[in-house]
Amino acid sequence: MSSPSKLLSLLIPNDKKKYLDRYEAELLKVSQFSDWNPSHFLDVAEMTLGVAIGYDWLFHDLKAASRKIIKDAILKKGINPSFESKNNSWLLASHNCNQVCNAGMVFGALAIQEDKSKLADEIVKRAKTSIIDLMLKLYHPFGVLIY
Repeated sequence: MSSPSKLLSLLIPNDKKKYLDRYEAELLKVSQFSDWNPSHFLDVAEMTLGVAIGYDWLFHDLKAASRKIIKDAILKKGINPSFESKNNSWLLASHNCNQVCNAGMVFGALAIQEDKSKLADEIVKRAKTSIIDLMLKLYHPFGVLIY
């Protein structure tokens, strides 16, 4: 069963506590990693995206202390490293790293947007600029990526 299917299992009242406890534990575990491997930023982007989805989907069922830990990890291990020049060459890439990394950062930003609205706006604008300026022309004129 894929992760989204397992998350959807939380809709089943009989199993909700069992699955929620496990997902909370998994989100807390990855949130406690020292970092999400910023030297290979695809790792950071994919971890940020996954944690952001879990955080958003489970937000109202997570303990307040868990929400804080997970939110801080999205910010400190996901979003903040994306502003360091040694980690963000993907912003100028004209290949899939641009889209994948921007997607992870946007999902992370949207997940914590209530507390960090200016930062979320900045990340979304940065992604829009990066993708439109560098990626959109690669899809022209047929709507598919052609190298």
